[in-house]
Amino acid sequence: MKRFFLLFLAVLSGFVALSQVRSVFIEPALSVGKTLKGRWSANAKLVYRQQLGQFDSEGFSAFSQSDVLEIQLFTNYKLLGSKQITLGYLYGIDEPFLDEPAWEHRLMQQFTFRSGNRFKWVNRFRLEQRIGDDDFRNRIRYRVTFDRPLSGSKLDPKEWYFVAGDEWLLTFTGKAGEDHLENRLNAGVGYLFGNGQKLQFELQYRFIRINSSRATAAWHFWVTHNLKW
Repeated sequence: MKRFFLLFLAVLSGFVALSQVRSVFIEPALSVGKTLKGRWSANAKLVYRQQLGQFDSEGFSAFSQSDVLEIQLFTNYKLLGSKQITLGYLYGIDEPFLDEPAWEHRLMQQFTFRSGNRFKWVNRFRLEQRIGDDDFRNRIRYRVTFDRPLSGSKLDPKEWYFVAGDEWLLTFTGKAGEDHLENRLNAGVGYLFGNGQKLQFELQYRFIRINSSRATAAWHFWVTHNLKW
């Protein structure tokens, strides 16, 4: 875990050096999961993102601005082993408190599996079709994550754990100069309650439009409460 944390800091410092303007967001979320009959399960997630300011060449400028409100719904089917396929739908509102906010519908198809021995990596491949007010975008995403108890080899109730991951995203728009690549690197800690609920605190660094002259970056602070119903 120590080696991974040092690698996380090295990659993160490289990304930070490449970008001069970095927005700062806080992103609280509530996730609810439910086991259905047989191999089926479902989960829903409510996400709100608020911009707190941004770093630029003159330092940090603080301000408060609503950014995104999202409702996500997923249906999952467990295959043999650790494999799982998922279908999802997202409804998002950009700047939801404006008089005429922008909206987005998103369809998602996902395949997840575990790998590794000492560290149990969770690999996720996702296809997305994003439908907005006046545009349509396809996106391919690959994410790898893992979590590990901070004490002992097995996570028990009422214990803290370390969580980290990295994700690459490629967006296809069909418009010249608009296709772009993005990377999201995150790490944090979580707490497993006695009733199976989890509370996670994560810091994510997003490097946006890596292959574009309009490359930017952002810090996202996640606070996620995971419930089981």
